[in-house]
Amino acid sequence: MNRADGSLVALSAGGRGFDQDGNGTIGTSEGFFAVAPQGLVQNRDGYRQTIIDSMQLVRVIEAGMDVDGDGAPDLDASRIYLVGGSQNGIYGAVFLALEPGVSAGVVNTLGGPVVDVARLSLNRTLVGAALGARTPSLLNGGPDPILPTNPFPFRENLPPGSDPRTARGLRRDAPALEEVVGLRSLEGCRHQRLRLARYTGSSSRSTRRRVSSRG
Repeated sequence: MNRADGSLVALSAGGRGFDQDGNGTIGTSEGFFAVAPQGLVQNRDGYRQTIIDSMQLVRVIEAGMDVDGDGAPDLDASRIYLVGGSQNGIYGAVFLALEPGVSAGVVNTLGGPVVDVARLSLNRTLVGAALGARTPSLLNGGPDPILPTNPFPFRENLPPGSDPRTARGLRRDAPALEEVVGLRSLEGCRHQRLRLARYTGSSSRSTRRRVSSRG
């Protein structure tokens, strides 16, 4: 954190990463994504924990955060806002729906389920690698219709989102692959449904229960 005079104030934060693969180092995403055999949940719980940590930060600011150690609170709890883009927009939307201590916020390019964000971007290679790691492999060959350079090419055979056939849930010649993509998409939506709880008049608990019953 930078002071007005340009000097730096460091805030110690141990983080929640840990060595999931046992190679002696903690990667940038280790501890955020679930691994086999719970890989289906992806980063759902990582998002949930980040949202909870953010809510706890609000509690700390409300109690009085002394950043510079002079014995006086330095942050105004009545002026807590959120600006989030991309991944921060994804969990920021849920955070804004659940946290009453934040009065306003702006989220941008928040996308949808992470598997779809990755599937339709340059991160499509990560989806392909995950499908290839399944036993048996779910890679069904190329050329990749979205990313021709994908070293793990696959064809999910899903109509584009603008195609009215998408709403009918059409499935073609890759049912196992599409089932995994669909389940990951649903699992990624579980925490995002909470963002609607405040505005639909339902509790977050009942929202979770309805989503779970469909999973």
